[in-house]
Amino acid sequence: MDNQAQALLTKYLQLLGRSAGKEMENIRAKMAWSLAQDLWEGLEKVPGTVEELISYLDRRLRVEFPFCEQLGLQEVTPEDIAVVIKGCAIKRANQDFMGNYQRSLCPVDPFLIFFLNRSYSQNVWLMENCPTGDGCVMKFSLSQSCALR
Repeated sequence: MDNQAQALLTKYLQLLGRSAGKEMENIRAKMAWSLAQDLWEGLEKVPGTVEELISYLDRRLRVEFPFCEQLGLQEVTPEDIAVVIKGCAIKRANQDFMGNYQRSLCPVDPFLIFFLNRSYSQNVWLMENCPTGDGCVMKFSLSQSCALR
């Protein structure tokens, strides 16, 4: 993305966030739910492993919602899943907004929660979101042992 496009995206997202105020959490959740539903309906068969699931999401998100260069796995344990996002176009806008308003603009963590909840048929929640140079690492905890290995 060139600098002008990044500046426009950043400003647009920040204006949206300021306009939405406390409703931003509901907007993030609604965006995430819609995207998760679209991608879930596109599944021909449920992936058999966490790796297959994340690979599917990476491929489909590049077409449906190309917010990043790569979505991948950092770690999978029976209790946790760590997802790596590289080359995130939302990061700058979100970082500035979080610093100024202590609210997130990013729909990716609720999207992954919805998608993983449905894939695993159990509760999944975000434990950590650690920024990296050009993205982040999101660590999700599972309520039961991971059904996909």
